[in-house]
Amino acid sequence: RLISAGLAACFISAAAACSDGGKDIPAAVPASTGASGETAVDTTAQETEAQYSDFSGIDYKGYEFSILSYEDAGNWQIYLYAELENGELLNDAAYRRNTEVEEDLNCKISQIADGDYETKFRNAVMAGDGESFDLVCFWAPGQRSNYISENLTYDWGKVPNLRMDQPWFSADASETFKVRGKQYFASSDITYPIQQFMYLLCNTGLAESYGLESPYDIVERGAWTIDGVRAYTKSIYSDVNGDGTFDIGDIYGYIGHTNHFGRFIFCSGEPEVITRDDGFEVNLYSPKIISLVDKIRGLQSENSTLIYGDGYTPFSAGTAMIISYSSDPAKLRDVEFDFAFLPIPKYDEAQENYTAESTGGLIALPLSAADINRSGMIVEALAEASNKYMAEAFIETYVENKVLRDEKSVQIYRMMRRNQKYGISYNIDPSGLLAAHIFYSKLWDDPTIELTSYYESNISAIQQAYDDLYAAAGENS
Repeated sequence: RLISAGLAACFISAAAACSDGGKDIPAAVPASTGASGETAVDTTAQETEAQYSDFSGIDYKGYEFSILSYEDAGNWQIYLYAELENGELLNDAAYRRNTEVEEDLNCKISQIADGDYETKFRNAVMAGDGESFDLVCFWAPGQRSNYISENLTYDWGKVPNLRMDQPWFSADASETFKVRGKQYFASSDITYPIQQFMYLLCNTGLAESYGLESPYDIVERGAWTIDGVRAYTKSIYSDVNGDGTFDIGDIYGYIGHTNHFGRFIFCSGEPEVITRDDGFEVNLYSPKIISLVDKIRGLQSENSTLIYGDGYTPFSAGTAMIISYSSDPAKLRDVEFDFAFLPIPKYDEAQENYTAESTGGLIALPLSAADINRSGMIVEALAEASNKYMAEAFIETYVENKVLRDEKSVQIYRMMRRNQKYGISYNIDPSGLLAAHIFYSKLWDDPTIELTSYYESNISAIQQAYDDLYAAAGENS
């Protein structure tokens, strides 16, 4: 489980063929070995180079393929469309991707950004409108159970011309968002810039000033656990302003948002909801989850811990040693000191791998799609070209060279990308009580809430909501 044993490139699948109304697309052009550009070989499996498709001879006669999405939220650019190259790294990668697809398939790629895009999606599908847009890209989180209960999206497993076993599609997302054999959402390299996950950042200079061990060494030996983070941070506090109050501006060992602790539980191998062949299993109460809540409350109770909405502000000011961070990595370019990029801690040292929870980047095809063969072909072409241009630009050139500060952070970042997983309830929650980990957030907002009674007062409503969703999915064609 050590980092040094895990630096295989992300993209390892073998080639496959796909069709468009009987026209085979031969896999012709060798792919790069991954977004990192490395040719490293995993210690457990030999890599096989992926193969890009040859789209020559496909002609969609200038069709405009419209992608519906949210309006860019702050720095969270999705880069679905770029009018021209302008010297900005990700914009230019998106421009090259779109230009290649447009030339290969004789089509036009456009974006519709709308503040009420999800309502627009639903209305179009319910009206049978197959021309307004062809694909939707979602913001995270959400409560999108109606996409299943109202049968709004096309089953990705039935879309022709896709090679979803290839590395430009997330295999974990394909499995997570499958209900009763039908896959409602997917994740592909088309949405690479917003496929982020929460991680920890450590002000290494501050850690050294307190004589602490390098956090990299703790991660490498598998001891970066919740208890380990508590022990690492518990002695770090200074009342900088001398007012005798624990407030912003003092120096803390750890700063986190209440939403983040639910991710600690997920990354310890305990998702809130598990999809089974016979229904949804709500997973909010067990001896391990009780232990996790106790561990996190122990970390929360330390004077060295501050629960605060925006950890970036004190971190960038140098008054927080460790923060949990889930915002746009672009903001980190302005941090003026060296920091370490660290994984979410494990439950204990017996846990095999560090895990990251991926929350963004979901895509869906409207059930009303006018030509599903064409939609599948263009999505495949966009995903492959994103793998060639966007993935490399984002990971290797942008994050690794413009955000992260040292090689060990790069190694951990690559490890976390390989180990990222999706949870269905973060984005699809019919109960209204689980999305974005709000069930657990209440425990950190109010430490007097007792888990057992809190669980018992909510489990019936939560389970019923998921049972109803499972039944509704069974009525979909």
